[in-house]
Amino acid sequence: MADCLAAVITDFNRELELSRVPLPELAPASVLIRVDAATLCGTDAHRWQGHLRAATPFVPGHETCGTIVEMRGELRDICRDARRAERHPG
Repeated sequence: MADCLAAVITDFNRELELSRVPLPELAPASVLIRVDAATLCGTDAHRWQGHLRAATPFVPGHETCGTIVEMRGELRDICRDARRAERHPG
């Protein structure tokens, strides 16, 4: 399985650790984005500080932008010219 380097919160109120983490299996109609930039939001900070329940370890930074490296399913037809993407769940 492929992996990538990520900043990981292994325990609350501790420094982040750079670790190799496995890439998830791509679901149908999904994309794999190589993250070029990410930011930590208030929710990430609260999880890191232990104010919001979160299982450790976890990779913070769900607000990202980057380069599309793989597309699955119908997205290949819909987004065939896309090369850059941003992700902000909500």
